[in-house]
Amino acid sequence: MLKINIMLESLANSQEAFVAISYANTLNNNKKYSVSLFTELVMTPIIKPNCAIFPLEKALYTDGINIATSISTGRFLKNCIAEKKVLYLWEPEWIYRNLEYLDTHRIINSANILISQCDKHDECIYNLANRKSDFVIPNFDLMEILNVIS
Repeated sequence: MLKINIMLESLANSQEAFVAISYANTLNNNKKYSVSLFTELVMTPIIKPNCAIFPLEKALYTDGINIATSISTGRFLKNCIAEKKVLYLWEPEWIYRNLEYLDTHRIINSANILISQCDKHDECIYNLANRKSDFVIPNFDLMEILNVIS
């Protein structure tokens, strides 16, 4: 059974949470996968997850594949024991958030696998951290992510 750990800032009202929970629910119906969600902010989920939900700090001690979905959740990747550490950037959040440049640069460059949502986001990542995404996968297509990292 393949363990997949999705690290989100929140499970509340956002496209990111809706899509991630939807994929987690779909994959958990398949006995080949075990998907868990890890979140920074414990809030009422946008849709009902059919999987385990944990505080983000617990992701440090989980094996399998850890997929961080932001710079904030990506901070945890470096110290995780997971075999594969994926940073899927939904958006270039450093454009509108007050993020520390060196910290953001380090997080982007320390990910084993970097995935962006579109070519424009990939260009923003390259301009900030001088690193191209390993893959461009729209809309957090979890099956496609699993195909390319396997």
